[in-house]
Amino acid sequence: MEIDQQVLSSTKGPMDMYYKRGPILKRKRNANDKKDSDKYRKELRDHVVQLFGRWMYDSGITFNVIKYESLQDAVEAIGQYGPEMKAPSYYEVRAKCLNKKKQETEKLVEEMWRRPRKMVGSYFMDIVDVSSYSKIGTKVCELLSKYIDKIGLENVVQVVTDNASENVKAGKMLEINYPHLFWTPCAAHCLDLMFEDIFKIDRFRVTIERAIKVNGYIYNRTKVLNIMRKFTNNKEMVRLAKTRFATGFLTLKRFKEEKANLIALFNSQEWRDSNYSKEILGKNIKRILGML
Repeated sequence: MEIDQQVLSSTKGPMDMYYKRGPILKRKRNANDKKDSDKYRKELRDHVVQLFGRWMYDSGITFNVIKYESLQDAVEAIGQYGPEMKAPSYYEVRAKCLNKKKQETEKLVEEMWRRPRKMVGSYFMDIVDVSSYSKIGTKVCELLSKYIDKIGLENVVQVVTDNASENVKAGKMLEINYPHLFWTPCAAHCLDLMFEDIFKIDRFRVTIERAIKVNGYIYNRTKVLNIMRKFTNNKEMVRLAKTRFATGFLTLKRFKEEKANLIALFNSQEWRDSNYSKEILGKNIKRILGML
């Protein structure tokens, strides 16, 4: 007898919710059986990955989510459930699951407040739709005051918001109402506003507009895009960040790093032999690239 790691039984019980299925005993197989099984499992996994990737592409989900540990937990749980697992419904994800997670978080926060030792870290308390009064400083102040009172006046020393004008007003009101409290603008938002102002300077504005033209030209032509990836070693020109203006700066940095490779692209024999090199637009893009 040997231990086979495959789960052959589809029978489920209450304990399956809390424990992973362990190895089971099975008749010893010969080397060819194991080789065939390994080959099949690899092909099956490749098929699953392709379907998972297609779902990501259809949804427009960022590739960074693959790095989340919670994804592996979900994949293992699906595997334990078995092939009859149905995808969660819109209602389950949007309402049922979210509400349950909110209740769990509220319970966790409540337990944290009861602990005598000092708390360290960030905790989610609530999510509020303020679209109807986000432009009214007094209303924002009332909302923040509500949560200050809920947490406990003695437990709050700082409130951080973005730099929207009404949030600034609300922060100043809070400092008046609670003299011991400090309002602070979000540093990340401050930097993003600085980036925005920088792009209002003519030379920076013109430079990013030129980069956008070059990037749009390349990515809208599959053949040119494939040539570009050969010269840049599959590096993409757009460097995505959490904000539009930070994305602009990172993209310009990538253009600077790859400028020589892009120029080599437009001087390559493969480019000269293509119909694109004979078009006026292609010639203009090549000229713009030399100006970046």
